[in-house]
This record gives sequence, C-alpha cells and structure tokens, in this order.
Amino acid sequence: MRATSIIVFFILITAAACDTERSFSIPEENYFVKFYGQEGEQEGVDFIVNADGTIVMVGNTERQGVLKQIYVVKVDANGHLIWQRSIGLPNKNDFAKDIELHPDGRIVIAGETEMGVNNRDVYIKTMSQDGNELDSARAGLKLTNGADADEETKSVTVISAGSTLEAGFIVSGSTTAVLVSTNQPNNIKDGLHFRFTNSLRVLDKNIDAYESIKQGNDSEDIIQKVIQKGPNDYYGFGYTNRLRKNSRDFKFWTIRFSDLGVPLNDGTELLDTLGTTLENELLTSIIEIPVQSGSGFMLGGLAIGSGGEARVYTVRLNNPLSFLSSDLSFQKYPINLGINNLGDSKNVKVNILSNGKFILTATSYQNDNADILLARLNSNMDVEFGPLILGGEGDDFAGSVSELPDGRILLMGTMTVGQSTSPGQKKMVLMKLNPEGKLGK
Repeated sequence: MRATSIIVFFILITAAACDTERSFSIPEENYFVKFYGQEGEQEGVDFIVNADGTIVMVGNTERQGVLKQIYVVKVDANGHLIWQRSIGLPNKNDFAKDIELHPDGRIVIAGETEMGVNNRDVYIKTMSQDGNELDSARAGLKLTNGADADEETKSVTVISAGSTLEAGFIVSGSTTAVLVSTNQPNNIKDGLHFRFTNSLRVLDKNIDAYESIKQGNDSEDIIQKVIQKGPNDYYGFGYTNRLRKNSRDFKFWTIRFSDLGVPLNDGTELLDTLGTTLENELLTSIIEIPVQSGSGFMLGGLAIGSGGEARVYTVRLNNPLSFLSSDLSFQKYPINLGINNLGDSKNVKVNILSNGKFILTATSYQNDNADILLARLNSNMDVEFGPLILGGEGDDFAGSVSELPDGRILLMGTMTVGQSTSPGQKKMVLMKLNPEGKLGK
C-alpha cells in the first residue's frame, strides 16, 4: 500500500487495446490524456514543442515478427495525430534516447542500433517537420584488439560553430573502447562525446583532430549531456565511480573540454562535495537555468543506497563553472516525496518553470506496479504540490515533462492499456494538464 502522504491521482484506463489513437472524454479540450500506437507495443521517451504549438514525440515500437524500431509521432496542440513514422534498420534493434529541435526547424533524434552482442552503435537522424527522413548516421569505436566496442547513447546537443570546427551535433554517452592498462582494472567505460557535422558526418580524430572520448581514468565514466558554453568551451555532465575518499561509489561528475574535444580538466575536486559515500548517485537530467531564474545548472537523478532503495537527488551548480567545490550551490537529498525508503524511483526528469520553480517526473515502483510520479518543487527543491501518481492497473513509465507558455503542463511517457480484457499493451501517452498537474481548470 502506498504511503498516505502521497496524493494519489489515478487515471483509470478502460479502453480496449487496439491500434489507433485513443483519448478520454473529458470536459475541456485543453486538458487531455491521449494514446498513440500502431500494431504491437509503443513506448514514449521524449518530446519537443514547436513554435506553432505542434508536438513531436519519440519513442520505440515493437510488434510480433519485427525487431524494435524508433517511433516518431507529430500531433497538433490538442493532441490530434498529424503523422507517425517507424524508422530503423529492418534486421537490427534501434532505440530512441533523445529528441531536440534544431533552430532551422529540423527534428534531431539520437539513439542506438544494436549491431550485435555487446555491440551498440550511436545512431543519429534528422527529419523534416512533415515527417520526411533527411540525413542519418551510425558510428562506433573499436576495442584495442580490433573488436567492436559497445556504445550507449544518452543525449544529443545542437551546437553552433566552434573556434575551429563547424556547427553540428554532439551525442553523449559511454563506450567500452577504453585504454587497456594493468594499472586500471576498473576502467570499464569512458565518457563518450561523438561530434557530427550538420550533414551528420562524424568527426574523426585523425582527419578533423577531434578527440571523441575521455580516456585514462581507472573508473567507469558516463557523460549524460554536453552543453556548449562558448566557441572553445564545452561542459560535460555525467557520473563516475572514480576512487575518492576510499570509495568507488558513483558521483555526479562535471568535465570541461575544448572545441577539439580535448579535456581541460577532470572535475575531481567537485566529486568530493557531492552525495555521500557508499551510495551511488546516477545523473539522469540536466537543465541550464536561465538568468531571469537565478542562473546555474540543475542536476537531477537517483541516490541508490546499499539496500537498493532509490530516491530522488538534486544538485544545483553555479554557472559558469569553475570545476571546484565552490561550484556547489546546494544539494537536496532526499526530496520528501512521501515514498518509503524501499521505493524505487527511476527515469527522473527535472524541468524549469517560467516562475523559476521546477517540475519533476519519475517512474515510481511502490509494492505493486510502476506508476508515473509528478511533483512541483520550489527554487529550494521543496515539494509545493504532489507527488501525484498518474497511472492505471498496469505498468506506466515517465518520459519527459515541460511547461507550455500558458502555464499548463505537458507530460509524455508510456502507459499500459486494455487490461480489463487482456494482459494489455504499452502505448505512448501524452497528457496536457493544468498548472497543478490535474485534468481541468
């Protein structure tokens, strides 16, 4: 049974499982819960909102006899379907991880292609607003023995021209293509930042002098997101289990590198001020706070204890970064979401509101099944409303959340529908809620 301090807001899912867009009949057209999918199962990962109010969502689709593909859906401001596409190789599994809007209107999608066992390649694609596929590329690295390495994608960043290299994209993640050394037995993964041109040519160290990965540390390193700060200044945000204070637990991690991808620091001093020892802190969300809201960076993720309990953990850093302990503005752990210590909150996403406050969503496991958790936090990361639990009888998973210009909340993810007559199917879901996270005024 859920803790009584949680405000429970269940969406009862009674629609039969079929392969068309679904919606609930509710009083206001401006507030809705709508489902998208074709044959099989679809999941929602992330979305962008265009200037005209239309929304493009990305996720994954899987149906019997067909490997997993990336699923892209465009809808109008009221959630009505404009077009949908399934993209990827016919004989490989493809996974979507992130979507961004290019200033020229292109849709930018980043993910992975499973080329073989322990062999994923970075995948990036651009599409037009009418759903036409433009450019695409896959890129991977090699181990020292010549075998294919395993690359995991976390996000894509649209970047302007640097001091040396042209404009394009940086895909962040990790790779197993590490330097092998007998003195570095813990060097399992290195943080990855592949750079692509606007036409999606991957930059090569030997040709373009771009260094794609952060090497040389006896640790497992993951870069969750890269933010460009200037023509020769890039910040990488991720997590690492580098040995600090006699502990190898994961900590939030920041690095800095040049336009050529060369590391300018390793961010080790800040590691000593973040989190606690013997507990893993895994970064899942990074936002740059605008000047009008106090500036800085808000980092959100999970703090996982020795017993496996996972709770929401947030850190606010100064902007610009000095990559010293003085960068820390505050850290909040645990945020009081009314979830017991054995609860397991995953997929934490934090976004900023126009009033300088924050909206948070996560997937929460509380004794029975997975549900979507939604809460609004003030500037000190204290809960102002919620957490609301959005879900039905089946497993439901949070994707991303954002505020619309009029203050309403747009949330997307995955919900299981049709369980009254069958085991149910997972479908991409889009919710437009009021500023308090509810369906209505």
